[in-house]
Amino acid sequence: VYTVVSERHLVTPAVLDQQGVVGSRLTQAGRDAFAMYLQVPDSTSDRTVELAEQLAAESTSTYDLVRRMEAWIGANVQYDLDAPVPPDGVDAVDDLLFGSRHGFCEQISSALAIMLRTQGIPTRIATGYVPGTRDRVTGVWEVRASDAHAWVEVWFPETGWQAFDP
Repeated sequence: VYTVVSERHLVTPAVLDQQGVVGSRLTQAGRDAFAMYLQVPDSTSDRTVELAEQLAAESTSTYDLVRRMEAWIGANVQYDLDAPVPPDGVDAVDDLLFGSRHGFCEQISSALAIMLRTQGIPTRIATGYVPGTRDRVTGVWEVRASDAHAWVEVWFPETGWQAFDP
């Protein structure tokens, strides 16, 4: 049992949207600094890149692009704890987006991160736990193994890493 006290600045969708297209704001020094957060696997398929480019063409900002990609994933991929693992030699993101269309949080987060990276946007995958449930009597939050989760963090120049949960 422990207590945490913290303070966070209010980051709203408007604040994120006003930061424009993050990839175009990165200098060469910025791209070098974020190199590990911009890498995509050699196995990344052309159709994964094409889908990301199609969604980016319609977007007005990185925030808008993240939301468009989340919406596309939400409309085309089903969350499934028993989702199949792709066969050896098959790109996992391509298989999720265009093959099985079933995935668990790590697979879905990976797809969003890779698509954003193809557009020059620094991303990382974070894993941890959702808040769990609060005991009404004791006020204690109970976090169980079943609360394990994965999400994407996107870097914005003026606000740093921001979490998104596709």
